[in-house]
Amino acid sequence: HEGGRTYCDTSRVWIDDYRKNLVMGLAPGGVVKTWLMGVCIDPIEVSRVQGRIVEKGPYDGLSEGHYYRPPNKESQAYIDKFGIPYGSW
Repeated sequence: HEGGRTYCDTSRVWIDDYRKNLVMGLAPGGVVKTWLMGVCIDPIEVSRVQGRIVEKGPYDGLSEGHYYRPPNKESQAYIDKFGIPYGSW
């Protein structure tokens, strides 16, 4: 709830503003980070969490491991050839 006075390089003026955007970033390995951001104000990291694989699979295990909407042909061909690249981007 605290505002901040900061110099905005793009407009070359001093402004008073608040951090009012919550941004989520997904990274390889299932890491999710969140930041609180505002215009011309340095972001504050709010959280960093590690995702996990849900062993039941999609739809709480009620679909026998299949998704109701399969990937398109190009995506499925890539998955068949290379697998799902969980640890790489």
